[in-house]
Formats: sequence, C-alpha cells, structure tokens
Amino acid sequence: MNRFLYLSILILALGLSCCSNNDPIYELTPTIEFISISPEEVEEFGPFVLELSFQDGDGDLGGTSEGQSTPFNLFLQDLRAGYPLPDGGFDGLFKYSLPDLTPDSRNPSIQGEIKIDLGDIGIIHPDSLKESARFEIWILDRAGNKSNVVVSEPLVINRPQ
Repeated sequence: MNRFLYLSILILALGLSCCSNNDPIYELTPTIEFISISPEEVEEFGPFVLELSFQDGDGDLGGTSEGQSTPFNLFLQDLRAGYPLPDGGFDGLFKYSLPDLTPDSRNPSIQGEIKIDLGDIGIIHPDSLKESARFEIWILDRAGNKSNVVVSEPLVINRPQ
C-alpha cells in the first residue's frame, strides 16, 4: 500500500501553552488548516511536501492510547477518479502515525504546524502524460475525535518523457 508514497513527518513548530491566563484555549476536537503544497508540479514519483497547521484543546494528538484500534492518526485520501484501483489494489487512502504531541504543561492546549514529506506518487491512468491530484486530509486525536477535513491545492504530476 505504501509503495506509492514515502512519508517523513516533521513537526515544525509546536506551540505549547504555559500557565498564564493569556494562553489560547482551543476546542477539544482538533482543527487543521491546509497551508501549502510544494512544489505544485512534480515529475512522477518525485518528492513534494504538504504543510498543515493544527490546534487541539486537550493536547491529545499523536501517539496511541490503550484500546485504540489503529496506530494511525493522520489520513490523506487521494481524490483522483480511478480509486480504488480496478485490480482491487490500493484504494487511495494513505495512513500515518504522528508522534505524541502531548505537552508537559498544566494547560494542554497546543498548536503548531506539520510538514509531510511525500514521494513515490504515480500517475494512475496509463494513457495520461499529466494528472492533477488533490488530497482530503484529516487527523484523529487519542479520544477518537476527528478533525475537520481540508482539501489540498492541486498537485500536478508529469510522466517523464
């Protein structure tokens, strides 16, 4: 399933709250926002980066909790027509695990940015020389709360000539 994609998640900035009355308080359900995709055009199987921002009121993002059915908590659904693949193969859903982002603080509200380094994404239609891909993205916290779903800007994938 991961033959099309390599992931390296890098947490760029994790704003951990201290104990002042001015600290932001966020909803318990995490929220995300799409920031960018770069480059916007790649050669087939070439690397690209998706960048998101996040907020979570109780800081229970990443890692796994006891009784959790899956270690995955970050999801990207490829929105190109043609998924699932006709041979019963890959369905276009990429699943990843964020590291534990829980702060060591009395106020657990967190915010930050996530960069997802991706690669090995191919053209799925055999006769195409170029395809445009968009991704629906969401996260789950350890309590099982699903964030809002965001859609990326298009990524143009070119077949090498």
